[in-house]
Parts: sequence; C-alpha cells; structure tokens
Amino acid sequence: MKGQITIEYMMLIGALFFLVITIFYFATTESVKAIQANKADNVVNSLAKTADYLYTLGPGSMDSIEIDMPGNVNSVVISKKEIIINMGIYGGIADISATTKANVTGSISTSRGINHVNLKVLDNGVVQIED
Repeated sequence: MKGQITIEYMMLIGALFFLVITIFYFATTESVKAIQANKADNVVNSLAKTADYLYTLGPGSMDSIEIDMPGNVNSVVISKKEIIINMGIYGGIADISATTKANVTGSISTSRGINHVNLKVLDNGVVQIED
C-alpha cells in the first residue's frame, strides 16, 4: 500500500514537472521571436526617422547611427520610399517595413548584432544608406 502511494505521488510530480518545463519552453521561444520582431521594427523605424530628418536638412547632410540587427534576417531592401527587412520568424517569412518621406537607396549588412550605418543626402535629394 505504501509503495503504491509513493509511485503514484512520484508519477504526479513527474507529470507536473513535465508540464512546467513545456510551458517554460514555449514562453521562452515566443519571447525570443517577439524580441527579434521588435528589434527589426526598431531598425527600420530608426533608419526611416533619420533619413527623413536628413532629407529636411537638404543635400550634403549626413549622419551615422547604430542599429541592432536581429538574427534570421534574409534581406534588407532600401528602395524608393521604403525600408524592408525580410526575416524568418514565427515559422514563416515576415516583411517588417517603414516608409519615408524621402527617396532612399543603398544596402546594409544582414549580419546579426550592432552595426554602424551611414546616411547621406545626395545632390539629387535621395538619401543613401550604407554600412
């Protein structure tokens, strides 16, 4: 009788432990994905805001900013009036974008981590964005 109660108690504790670990794993995975999406949103918005600010100052204006590029970035498109980060997230592919008042052009690295990006307004009014 005592042995049966002990075994049932151990099985109950084991099942609860498994449930807690599963919930913890799911919460951690979702948090990482949300952080990556937020980082990508911060990158495109920082670039767009700086490009718009320099555009208002006129040709010859330049600035350098620091961005924190998330992981899983497939490509960065800087064209016309849009900055787009294409990345793998939530089991699929997502485009995270920001629009600008100015026409923008250029390319930046997709490598994860802190990157320094230079922005410059060209004589034709286009904002060039490069590493």
